[in-house]
Parts: sequence; C-alpha cells; structure tokens
Amino acid sequence: MKKGTKIAPLLYGGGQQKALRPGTENTAFAAAFGFVAQKYASQIKQNEKIYVQVTQEIKSEKTQKREYEQLLEIRDNYPKYVVMADDFAGGNYEGIKTMNIVDFLLSKEY
Repeated sequence: MKKGTKIAPLLYGGGQQKALRPGTENTAFAAAFGFVAQKYASQIKQNEKIYVQVTQEIKSEKTQKREYEQLLEIRDNYPKYVVMADDFAGGNYEGIKTMNIVDFLLSKEY
C-alpha cells in the first residue's frame, strides 16, 4: 500500500473514545486489571472479603449511580471499593471508598 493511501473505515466511532473507535470497552484497561487482580487475588487473606467495582471513569450521574448502586445494596460490613483509571479518584461515597486503580492495587489495606 502506498504511503498516504486513504482507507475507508468499516465502522465509525461513536460518541465515546473521542469518536476514534466504535464500542465502549477499553481492552487494554480490562486486560491489565485482570492480570493484576489475578496476581494479587492469591495474596488476599483467606476468609477476608472485599467488594470491588471497576470502571474507567465516572463523568455523569448515570454512571455514578450504575457504579455505586450495587455496592450500596450489599448490607454487610466488608470493605467496598470503586476503582478507576482517573488519576484524581479518591474519597468516600456513603461508606464506599473510591480509589485510583494503581493506588488500590498497591495499597496495603487488604
């Protein structure tokens, strides 16, 4: 193929990912989290339970509701986390800790 040849896309990007690609899955993020979660899962103390909800980012109330609602329905005292790729993630939402994924994975809390 000659340099500069224009190729017509088979699929066009949607409103997500700056319209660069269709679909909403961030494959690299999912694969990286899966790898690290599997690595650290064996290090969690036996009989210790935590709940973790993973998301790329929270930019709307709809997304916020989706990410926190399921955890809020769990009525026990085990730690609950929402982890995301957002570098500025942090805080607490009705008892659920919000953390950057790297900070969560490097944390000594659990």
